Amino acid sequence: MYPELPRLVAAVRAAGASGACLSGAGSTIIAFAESMASLTRIEAAFLAVAGDVDLAGRVEIVAPRNAGAVVVSRD
Repeated sequence: MYPELPRLVAAVRAAGASGACLSGAGSTIIAFAESMASLTRIEAAFLAVAGDVDLAGRVEIVAPRNAGAVVVSRD
């Protein structure tokens, strides 16, 4: 269903990600890193493979939170 996934996951793992997987039903791939230092290598690996297989996309770097759900607005 997503034949590029194994290659993308292997590339980011080789670049230092501690794990990577398809997130949800698809089109988002998430990678986990244990240090900020590895983010540049992981991003470069994602972009290199995506370019090789002609996948459009972008890399977003986010940090997890332990606060749980937050209500943004109440109507």
